[in-house]
Amino acid sequence: MGANPFSGVILLAIGGLCSATNFIPFRQIKRWSWEVYWPVQAFAAWVMVPIVAACVLVPNCCGILRQALHLDSHSVWLSLLFGMAWGVGGWLLTPFLAGAGAETLGRLRARVAAELTTTFASNYTREVSLAGMLRPDAFNSYLRRATGEKFLVTPQVVP
Repeated sequence: MGANPFSGVILLAIGGLCSATNFIPFRQIKRWSWEVYWPVQAFAAWVMVPIVAACVLVPNCCGILRQALHLDSHSVWLSLLFGMAWGVGGWLLTPFLAGAGAETLGRLRARVAAELTTTFASNYTREVSLAGMLRPDAFNSYLRRATGEKFLVTPQVVP
């Protein structure tokens, strides 16, 4: 099957919309503390809704999950545990940042800024403006998906 960038954009838009609407404060729970609301919302949005959606939309969903657990249960459990660790880390980050103090936050910001050129370093084949992305030659070069070729989109640059 060939690449279809349009379907990828649509899926990203749907995912972004779903993610954004999961954090809308509902009228009945405005009085809840953040520490209570977050785990309840996270469980509903990240555990219950995907399971229900999968059962509704995927034929024989339970059979597929059972087979995945039977064939490679180690990978399934690792993905669940890493996801849970990611969620708990996100849950604990906000109280840490609230109590860390200005000096600690300043040190964290300085460390991230200092490491941007090493930890997050990237080499790009070409920098492309938003308008330049739509030129046929540029678009065809994206579709090649060659190893080591990355393009940096710079919206502030006018071609």
